[in-house]
Amino acid sequence: RRVIREKGVIPLGLDEEFVRPVHMNFTKNKHCIVMGQTQKGKTNVVKVILQTALEQGVKQIGLFDSVDRGLSSYAAEEQVVYMETKEQIIDWLDLTEERLQRRENKYLEAVQEGTVHSLSFAPIMLVVDGFVRFQQNLDSVLQDRITKLMKNYSHLGFNLIVAGNNNEFSKGFDALTTEVKQISQAVLLMKKTEQSLFTLPYDRKEADVNPGFGYYIKSGKETRIQIPLCVSERKILT
Repeated sequence: RRVIREKGVIPLGLDEEFVRPVHMNFTKNKHCIVMGQTQKGKTNVVKVILQTALEQGVKQIGLFDSVDRGLSSYAAEEQVVYMETKEQIIDWLDLTEERLQRRENKYLEAVQEGTVHSLSFAPIMLVVDGFVRFQQNLDSVLQDRITKLMKNYSHLGFNLIVAGNNNEFSKGFDALTTEVKQISQAVLLMKKTEQSLFTLPYDRKEADVNPGFGYYIKSGKETRIQIPLCVSERKILT
């Protein structure tokens, strides 16, 4: 498997109809929802994203795992801060806000000098597998802090990848859930009619979505895709 070296461009799978690669580009679409019911492959999609990010040399990843700890093997990675508690989330946010504030100062200087086009920022990723469990560790202040990162620092490299089922995203009305609902990029591991977050063309004869398949959603358009199984222990040598 060839590793794409451009940071933030993540190969997701194959377009089922045209059998060509489908990529997510986090430099253009900053955040992503991974949505599906239990045992439909959400954790695998998160692994695909994480594994490529690590291979591309992304050095700052905050990771919050689901209840079954399907991503715990990544806790050993030097670039990953594996968070279990509210205190660990606060520590990671403190560090991340400090880094992004420095980037903002650099960005504002570049604006004054007319050199913004020459700036590029490495991704800082917050990866959440299990949105409700993550929310249970947050208070309204922390929700507001993460919402602010999404609103104010996406152009400086902040990316949120969050996985959960339809209810986890559609039911909440707090600041963070409201902001997450605005995300226009998603991997859907369910039939289009089984979710209420994205307005997509109705297909009366829509086939079932089996494990290993799904839809890639970008700005209201869907592509049916086949998603590879990520073997996270496999190190790519190139």
